[in-house]
Amino acid sequence: MKMTLQEKLDKAVAYLKSLNIEEMETGKYEVDEDFYYSVQEYETKAVEDCKFESHRKYADIQMIVRGKEAIDIAPVSSCTMKTEYSEEKDVMFWNDATTMARMELTEGSYAIYLPDVAHKPGIAAGPSVKVKKCVGKVRVN
Repeated sequence: MKMTLQEKLDKAVAYLKSLNIEEMETGKYEVDEDFYYSVQEYETKAVEDCKFESHRKYADIQMIVRGKEAIDIAPVSSCTMKTEYSEEKDVMFWNDATTMARMELTEGSYAIYLPDVAHKPGIAAGPSVKVKKCVGKVRVN
């Protein structure tokens, strides 16, 4: 029986929460044909140095392991295209929307971004800090 997107997302979040990501090396980890994740470390940046992006094939699960960051979000329908969609990288970049929301993710928190939500991760929420983060990718189509 085929899983619904909600079931896939729930399973992926549970899987990521079961890992000791703090001890893992940065890099990409394949789980199955519908799910992979990458462990990243970077310094948060000024909002103007971050990119607004969205995906078509995968939903993002962005989970903070260490540090904190702000992420701007907006419906793709309210954005204007900055770059064409890259089929190979499953990403397109957008100009900032006229109306956006900002959320702050802290250690242990996560957010899920479906393909209709543009998101701008990596924004410094206060002074720049080093973040360790896990980004899960769940196939939506």
